[in-house]
Amino acid sequence: MQAFTRLIEEAEQVQEEEGEGEEGGGEGEGEEGREGNELNQEDPPTMTAIQRACLDLCIQLLNQEIMQSEYESPLVCALAVLGVDQTAWRDSETYPPILSAVIKCARFMVVQKAVHMADPLQEDGYWTSSIIDFEDSGGSRLTPRKSCLYWVDRMMDGFMVRGSKSPMQWMLNLRTYGLKIHYNTTARGHVEWNDSETLLYKGVQFSMAQFRGLVHGVLFEARRIIGELLFCADDRAGDMPVVPWESLRDDATNARPGWNFLQDQRTRFPVNGETWLFDRIGEHEAMRREFERPDSESGVHRKGVNDYMTKLSRFREKLLVLMHITGGQP
Repeated sequence: MQAFTRLIEEAEQVQEEEGEGEEGGGEGEGEEGREGNELNQEDPPTMTAIQRACLDLCIQLLNQEIMQSEYESPLVCALAVLGVDQTAWRDSETYPPILSAVIKCARFMVVQKAVHMADPLQEDGYWTSSIIDFEDSGGSRLTPRKSCLYWVDRMMDGFMVRGSKSPMQWMLNLRTYGLKIHYNTTARGHVEWNDSETLLYKGVQFSMAQFRGLVHGVLFEARRIIGELLFCADDRAGDMPVVPWESLRDDATNARPGWNFLQDQRTRFPVNGETWLFDRIGEHEAMRREFERPDSESGVHRKGVNDYMTKLSRFREKLLVLMHITGGQP
């Protein structure tokens, strides 16, 4: 395989260069060398010779046409080895993710190869093809420069889809088969009851009384946080607006973007929810001091604002937990 031979040659050359560099001791690098390195760091990253050789090898492995058996392909043999666990073969839950990872990496390699092939290496508008040549056989090695999208289409249609008789076809078919088994197999149960009040989940054990206590604890913490957010905690608890739960109305047929039950005309709140908190902070100097800092350039107390937003995130977390636990079955 020409690509593999080239990779070995590039690896040996890199090893020789590293050995020569160690023998030289690196004493010749002065101010000019350091300045050159700084300039090179500003240039866009390019692939080294060994990286290009490795990419060509991977593309050639993907581009191999399977004639009789899938195990003619070294890539398929390597994937078969990955299908072996420490004690047995991997099942439909663990092996399809490995195939998905390999397929995703292969697609990235195709894009990288297309970018490299579309790179204008010749000043006259032509490109000298590498080992992996996707032009028609018998054509000149000097071909007109093509775009990156052109090469992506050629490679995708050539060996990255079903019907191409390539290792990718084997991977796609096997992954589909594994996912079908996975979705049609009943998952193993992890929940069991020890008695009418004790629930066992894997290595966790708790009673229903403890679970109800968890819900009450989260509810108490959420109420405390919302009181602090609305500046209605402690002696100001009576200032918190009362939500008219029984009079809330919603129009499920309204499909307008952004619509929610708060905009329903039949829903009447005792205060204007869009401006109530802003007006409340503006009316009380003690509340404003938590967000203002006159001696700063912006006049905003950033730490106070960040603390308030952190507290708001904590309240949303508690609220989502309560909604998930007490919402019931869908």
